[in-house]
Amino acid sequence: MKEKKYVIFLVAVLIIYILTELAKPNPINWTATYHSNHKIPFGTFATHDLLKDLFSGKPAEPAYKSIYELVNEDQIESNLLLMSDVIALDRNDMETLLSYINDGHTVVLSARDFGGALTDSLDFRIGVKDPLLTYDFEAIQETLVGEATEVITLDLDKDQSVLYPFSNVATTSFFTKVPEENFKVRAFNEAGQAVLAEYTGLKGKLYISTMPLALTNYFVLNEKTSSFASSILSLFPEDESLIHNEYYQLGRNESQTPLRVVLANKSLRWAMFILLLTLVIFLLFESKRRQRIIPLITPLKNLSVEFVETLGRLYYRQKDHKKLAQKRVSYWKDFVRRNFNLRVDQFDEEFEKELSKKSGLEINKVQVLLHFIKKVESGSEINQDELIRIEKNLNAFYGIE
Repeated sequence: MKEKKYVIFLVAVLIIYILTELAKPNPINWTATYHSNHKIPFGTFATHDLLKDLFSGKPAEPAYKSIYELVNEDQIESNLLLMSDVIALDRNDMETLLSYINDGHTVVLSARDFGGALTDSLDFRIGVKDPLLTYDFEAIQETLVGEATEVITLDLDKDQSVLYPFSNVATTSFFTKVPEENFKVRAFNEAGQAVLAEYTGLKGKLYISTMPLALTNYFVLNEKTSSFASSILSLFPEDESLIHNEYYQLGRNESQTPLRVVLANKSLRWAMFILLLTLVIFLLFESKRRQRIIPLITPLKNLSVEFVETLGRLYYRQKDHKKLAQKRVSYWKDFVRRNFNLRVDQFDEEFEKELSKKSGLEINKVQVLLHFIKKVESGSEINQDELIRIEKNLNAFYGIE
């Protein structure tokens, strides 16, 4: 019973906790996913809406494969947009990318940092200031609501430069080395460091940006910075198809199993963990040793009673009333010893009172019964009428009508 109370109390506490957690407002998710279906600040749902406006309603198709797979296996002919925290291409991807651009395609790479074969082949380097800022959600929120901004100068048109005030969250990266013979700087920060550069060594066009957050929902929907994203996306030819490759940020688009969906949602994830914890606690309580079920055992038959009854029938048929009475008295004395724990060797006044008290039989009836029992034990002859009277008194003592 105590265990049941503990379980009920624990379940009640867990239910209260779950309801409290569900009632809390969901905190803003500042994770940079760049995912086309994410409406969080650093997703690109609004960016894809902007692409539809720029390309006459034609959507940018998402892809979740490496550049090598898209070009050599899927044989795409679309321009490419890549956004990620880090883009580090291997040798196969890098060679495929440069060859693809050299065929006349346009590619925009936007990342906070670059590495691998791409930086070595094109001989550029990236610097990152305050790298932890982009991963500290509290610091991001404080910076966005504060006055910490940096002016970015966009120079796509030689005749006109446009200034954009970006939060420091979006301007943590910049080029530290840009070979002038192969690159044209298209945007730079207040320190004159490039944040957008065009590679000119190929037949097609390659743009490398260190400001991927500028193309996310937060800055696309901001009136002061939305036209920056429009200008970058306008670098793609309007009459050609576009693929937004999310492979380098999200990996392959694996099937969304129910468990994956549960784990991806904070509330559902906590609910599952609490359910599992409750189940474990319940099993711990139930696993305690309990008394085994006591089997039903049929009581042994009182063979002595059967023996007495058998002898009684025998003596009655032989009309040996004396022996029959003696056997009945012997059985009565054994009954009194076992059930009332009384000595039956002396029938005095104290015995009469105790027997009356424990058997519930009136004292006068006990005295009558003892009178017959004494006569039987004295060895006197017993006739049939006396035997019947003894039997009636014994039946009254046993409570038999």
